[in-house]
Amino acid sequence: SSLKNKKNQSFKRRTRTKERSQNTKERAAGTDRNGNIRNYRTWSPLNNQKLMAEYEKYQELQAKSQRMQEEYERQLTAKSDSHKTSFKGAKQNNMRQKLHEKTGQLEAAHDEMRQTMRIHEETKETNRGGRRQGDSGYKKYVRAEVEGRKGRNMRLTGENRNHEKEV
Repeated sequence: SSLKNKKNQSFKRRTRTKERSQNTKERAAGTDRNGNIRNYRTWSPLNNQKLMAEYEKYQELQAKSQRMQEEYERQLTAKSDSHKTSFKGAKQNNMRQKLHEKTGQLEAAHDEMRQTMRIHEETKETNRGGRRQGDSGYKKYVRAEVEGRKGRNMRLTGENRNHEKEV
């Protein structure tokens, strides 16, 4: 608190000193307290000096602003590049993960397809074998049927001959 008071007092003294020196300059320049010009001849060179000083300050501030803008753009570009690379890395990792997942799914689908094809081939072979056996079974059935009919026909023919003899 006492330190703040001392700083405030020091600031007030400096401000008063500046105001006094400015008042002295204004009187020397030919201006009154309201800033009105007393003498044009004394005003013109002083005004030029003030104008030049202000222009120099403006140029310095403009150069500083330009440097700050360039620094800001450089930092922004660096951060942007950093974010791009980190995003690119994250995107690549995500894509690798998706690729790994899809590869796993594809391998599972291939395994399922191979299993289905193996079952199909086994069923196909079983059906072929069954048909062969069925064909031979059918052939046996047909042969037996044919022989049975031949036997009946011969018996009927024999009976018919016997019957014709009787008649």
